[in-house]
Amino acid sequence: MPKTEFETQVLREMRIVLKDNAENIQKEIKDELITWTEFEELYAKLDNFEYPHKDKLLEFIKYFFLDHIVSENEVVINV
Repeated sequence: MPKTEFETQVLREMRIVLKDNAENIQKEIKDELITWTEFEELYAKLDNFEYPHKDKLLEFIKYFFLDHIVSENEVVINV
């Protein structure tokens, strides 16, 4: 599969997962920016989520929504 098709597919799947869980995400997130650890915890609790490569999708979300790097252990994403 060409890279552009793969990225398009991943973006489509990310949108579906995040859209389906938008209400739960909004309840949990108080700020526009959150740390990666906070998002990982939230991501682990998402409902109605049957993506076969959940860990891989998490890494793609990090890549596409990364806002800035605070330190080696703390990145902030824009949700």
